[in-house]
Order: sequence, then C-alpha cells, then structure tokens
Amino acid sequence: MTVDWQQAEVLFHQLLETPEAGEAVLASAAVAQPALVAAVRELQVAHEDSQGPLSSPVPLPRVAMSVIDPEDRSFHPYRLLRKLGQGGMGAVYLAERIDARFEKQVAIKILAPLRDHPALVRRFARERTLLAKLEHPNLCRLLDAGEMSDGTPYVVLEYVAGENLLEHCDSRRLSLTTRLDLFRQICSAVHHAHQNLVVHRDIKPGNIMVDAEGRPKLMDFGLAKLLAEAGGETQLSAESQTLLALTPEYASPEQWSGEAVSTASDVYSLGILLVELLLGFRPFDRAGASWADFARRLRGASMPAPSVRLRRLRTVAASDRRLQLRIATVSRARRLSPRALERRLRGDLDHIVLRACRTTPKERYASAAQLSEDVRRTQLHLPITAQPASSLYRLSKLVRRHKAVATLVLIVGLLAVALLVSLTSQVRHSDATRDRAVALAGLLIDGVQHSDPLGRDPRDVTASAFLLRAREMVELELVDDPVIQLGLLNRIGV
Repeated sequence: MTVDWQQAEVLFHQLLETPEAGEAVLASAAVAQPALVAAVRELQVAHEDSQGPLSSPVPLPRVAMSVIDPEDRSFHPYRLLRKLGQGGMGAVYLAERIDARFEKQVAIKILAPLRDHPALVRRFARERTLLAKLEHPNLCRLLDAGEMSDGTPYVVLEYVAGENLLEHCDSRRLSLTTRLDLFRQICSAVHHAHQNLVVHRDIKPGNIMVDAEGRPKLMDFGLAKLLAEAGGETQLSAESQTLLALTPEYASPEQWSGEAVSTASDVYSLGILLVELLLGFRPFDRAGASWADFARRLRGASMPAPSVRLRRLRTVAASDRRLQLRIATVSRARRLSPRALERRLRGDLDHIVLRACRTTPKERYASAAQLSEDVRRTQLHLPITAQPASSLYRLSKLVRRHKAVATLVLIVGLLAVALLVSLTSQVRHSDATRDRAVALAGLLIDGVQHSDPLGRDPRDVTASAFLLRAREMVELELVDDPVIQLGLLNRIGV
C-alpha cells in the first residue's frame, strides 16, 4: 500500500508537539489507514533512536514576533502588539489600527510559513472562506484577510477580551438558569453555521469566549468542514482523517472512528459541553488512560445521566477528601448544595443530555435548534421532546407553570372533598335515624302484642305497663347497638 509520506510527516510533527492529540488521531486512523500509522511509528522510532533523516527534527515552524515586521505593509492598517496564543496552524496576535480610525483592537491569525505543507495551507484557506460566510452575534467575526509579503496568509478577526465559558460562569457563580441562557446562545451560533453547511467539529469551552457584555462567542473554525450539498454529510478524506486534531473529551463517536461527520457531531459536542457547564465534570473520566484506551472505552460505554454521574461522584467522595472539596466548590459556583444540584439535574436535564449524546447520530436531536428548544421548554416548565409524554408528566409540568392556579385548585378540591364527606355523613345519619324509627315501631308493636303474658286483650293493658314492657325489650334486644338503644330509652322516658 502506498504511503503519503508528506501526510505522515505532518502527523509525526503533530505527535511531537501535542502527544495526546496526536495519539488520538493515530487511534482514529488505525483501522482505515494502517500503513500511514505504521509510517508515523517508523518516524517516531527513528526520532527516538536519533537515526534516519529526522535525527535532528525540526518541528512545525512557528510564527514568532521576530520574523514579523511590525511595519510590513501586508498588515496595513494594523500594527501587531503582542502574541495571544499559539496553535497547530499558526499564531494569533493582538493588533490595532495604525490610522486610528477606530480604537477597537483586533486579533490577527497568521499561518506558519509552511510552503512544504500544502495541506495545512489549504486548511487555513478553508477556514478563511468559512468565516467570511458566517455572520452571527455569537460567532467571532471575520473582519479582513490577506497575505504577507512572503505569501503567508492571515485573517483579521474580532478580538474578544474576556474569559472562556467555564471560567466566566464559575468566577461569577452563575445560576443554572443563567448558564442555560448562555448555552442556548451557543446553540444558536452553531445552528447558524449548520444552515451555511458548516460543521465546527471542535466545540469546547476553550473555543468559546464571553465578552465584556456577557455574550458568548464561538470561534476557531480551523477544523470546520464544508458539507457536501448532496445529503448533508460528507465522508472524511484520508487527508482530513490524519489532520483531524480533534479534542478527544468532546469528540463524537463518529469522529473517533473516522466515520462520516455531520451536524449531529456538533450536537454531540454540545451535549458534552452542557454536562460540564451544569455539572462541573465531564461525563467520562479518563483517569490517566491513554487516548487510545479512552477511545476504546467510549465505544463500549453508555453516557451516564448528569444526576447519576454526580451521585456516583458523591459516593466516591465519601472516602476521597479532595473530590469532596471539588464537588462542594462546583456546587457553590452554581449557588446550590451538592444534593440540590443533583435534584435540579434529575429529570428533564438528564433526558436532554442523554438524547444529545446518543451513540448513533440519527438518535440525537436533529439540529442544534431542537436541542436549544428543549432547553427553553424545560426553563418554562413545558414538556420536552426528549421525555416520554405521559399524562402524569404533562400534569406535573402544568402544575409547575401555574403554581398559583394549582394552589387555588387544590384548596377548592379539598373543600369539595370536605363537602362530600359531610354529605355522606348526613346520609349515614339519616339512615341511622330511619333505622331507629323502624326499630322503635317494631318494638312498640311487639310490646302491644306481648305486654301481657297471660294473653289478655291488648285494649286492657295500661300505658305504664306497655312502656315498662317496651323498656325491657329495648334493653334486651338492642344491647349491641347502644346509640339506638339510648335514643329509644330517652324517648320512652321510663
């Protein structure tokens, strides 16, 4: 099998710079491109043994301040101020306009001079094209683009001064409600990208900055892939598989295995992001395992619900003081106790996360907008699509939405029950009265018939003798019914 040694070299250098991410890419390409992985391993062994053509390897070139002329007209009308960060594709600098037409600062992303690595150059060019198509308040905007005098491309981006999403939320101890509001804005940005046939493929807290106004901004579309118009999906090429510097903790199962990537892949990453945003922990713990082992574990594992994940962590924390303190810190950052946080996560939020992070793409939310809508519905105590719509579930949502009305209905219901009990008691009382009257009549008749044991005519019996006879019969016959007995004796009055 023919090996593309240029790709192998790119992947090898990536392995040198970021070992964990490089191992993740190798693991994802092991099945589809074993020859390429073997070639990278050969380069790795040669490097470790200090033999072969790479005995003195030169890492991927980095853009340094010393190689950039601040007065280079390629950047006109911008002046570089300082480096903000360094990534696999190049460096990002803070800059300002030289002509002072406005004071707003910008970020300039410059690709390292990789003339010998055309694949990375094409990838950078693709990012520039994609950014130009996207216009959304929660997306980092592309302001300008160009090339330096030596042909190195660059893009001028909106500069977002602030913290990443998790740092912003935790430092301000934002409630779950506020965090969900921020999450819905991110979903809106992702949905806008999807409508433009763009999949981000690397959604994570580090790629989401929150500006001074508290507005999240999704950035870094360097890994984005323009979807083929036919079918809405595209099979990753060999080049894409090897260059896919995914972030393993947030990557979907199909990204791990090198299968077709679609908008559902971003939905999965949004689900992982939601777990960490609400819970403070990722759904899976790598626990020191290699990325290859972690990938194998993920393929055979089912996603735990956030409340279940927290309950398990709290169980382990009973014998782990450090974990116990971390759980307490996470809960305080959400203005809840650990037990209260678990209760809030249980139910709708559990179901939303589990649906977003299904292993099979078709079983997830059809879009980021649908995911956002379910989050909105749970905030308003409306039934969500991820939860089985039983009558009891809908009734519970109705009660949560209309607490005042529900309280009034409860009071009216209790009054109705009390009235029903009262009416039933009265009916029973009437029946008892009737029974007493029947018993009294029967005793009187019987008393007339048997008032004289000698068999004389009843007309010759005196009233006093009749009443005495009735009293004897009441005391004898109604000994097991003292209520009726007492009532009759009172009426007899003897």
